Amino acid sequence: MKDFDVERRRRLAAPREFTIAGETFTRVAGAKPETLLAWAELRGVNSDAGPADGPDAIALMDRLMHDLLIPQDRERWAALRAVDGDDALTIADISDVISWVIAGVMGRPLEPSSSSPASSPTTPSGTDSTDASSSPEAAE
Repeated sequence: MKDFDVERRRRLAAPREFTIAGETFTRVAGAKPETLLAWAELRGVNSDAGPADGPDAIALMDRLMHDLLIPQDRERWAALRAVDGDDALTIADISDVISWVIAGVMGRPLEPSSSSPASSPTTPSGTDSTDASSSPEAAE
């Protein structure tokens, strides 16, 4: 029998805190699928228009972080995002944080980034990924 609660417990027990720019934040343990639609839109999944860019991408990133942080941390994140100058969070900073948060919420690593198209069976290391090579049984 497959017990899906085992995976849920593992995901809920995973580290949820992260630090950036000297501030420590806590991500939510899980999120509704509707929240993750912003992630899909940001990446252009199932969209003929491709990934979001410009102000649309920034708005989606801000919405994701709002929804994926515990309520007590949302105002501090917004204040950190408002910082200008050398201390401002860069697009790379925000992208890295979002990727880590999404992977944690989903309970699994994300697909390869822009270096490999989402539909590509090749990982960034150049090896083909198969069900057998990525399953826990194959590692035993």
